[in-house]
Amino acid sequence: MCVHYSGRVFGRSKTPAPETTDVKQKVGGKGHATPSRKQAEAANRRPLVPAARTKGTQDKMTKETRAAARAQAREQRDAEFRAMQEGDEAHMPAQHRGPTRRYIRDVVDSKRTLGEFFLPLAIAMLLVWVILSGPLASQGATGERVALGLMGMPYAYMVFAVLDAVWRWRKIKRDIARKFGNVARGSAGYYTTRTFQLRRLRMPKPQVDVGALPR
Repeated sequence: MCVHYSGRVFGRSKTPAPETTDVKQKVGGKGHATPSRKQAEAANRRPLVPAARTKGTQDKMTKETRAAARAQAREQRDAEFRAMQEGDEAHMPAQHRGPTRRYIRDVVDSKRTLGEFFLPLAIAMLLVWVILSGPLASQGATGERVALGLMGMPYAYMVFAVLDAVWRWRKIKRDIARKFGNVARGSAGYYTTRTFQLRRLRMPKPQVDVGALPR
């Protein structure tokens, strides 16, 4: 005996849903066929360097860039050289700027030191030794002692010049600490280098006369 129910069974309708034969069109589709992998690679393939930047163009740009850089560096060196000759501290190289460096230059330039005469005297003594070494060698032991003395004179002078520079630096160092509060790093080397240079060859050019008080 079959019993027919007119309602829902377990939440489902007893009437079967009609079969749908049409396939729904995908919503939000691309509207065109998906390209193959070969087509995608061909589309993404492009030169690493743009066509405008060929090898010849790159060489030309490199030469022009290097020439411009050299010209700029030359102009800067010329400007710095003029500044060191004229005492324009604002345009000097960085190692010459600052009140401490200016004070050291003025102190060195205001006095005569043993160090500034070392190079010309050493050359002169060496020439004398070369000229007299032959005649002195013929004088026997006495000539040899004189030749050794002439050869050792530049070294002896260098020792005295170094001692003179050390003694002067100790005094200047105290003055710098009292005037500026501290002694900047590298000041000793800056002082020593300028001390052993001839006055006319010093750069920046001396801005004070010998015997004048430092600024």
